[in-house]
Amino acid sequence: MERVMLVYTRTFLRDAARLPHDIRARLLVQVEHLRNNPADARLHHKKLHGRLEGLESFRITRNYRVLYRHQQQMTYLLLAVDDRKDIYR
Repeated sequence: MERVMLVYTRTFLRDAARLPHDIRARLLVQVEHLRNNPADARLHHKKLHGRLEGLESFRITRNYRVLYRHQQQMTYLLLAVDDRKDIYR
């Protein structure tokens, strides 16, 4: 199996650093799931529509999401992480 490559934007890293400690710990778990198996059901992937067409999101917790773009075959660009009420704006 090909190795998954994750690329982190500055925005994503800044957002992640601002998360509460418990959410940041859960983010690390979810990022590992993405790295090990991008189709892992525990990520609760969603393809986005409208002005966010071409992006996807996965769930960290009930309230926090990661926005990302599937770039090439096994490359994922992590764009942002925030509360679901704010991230889709």
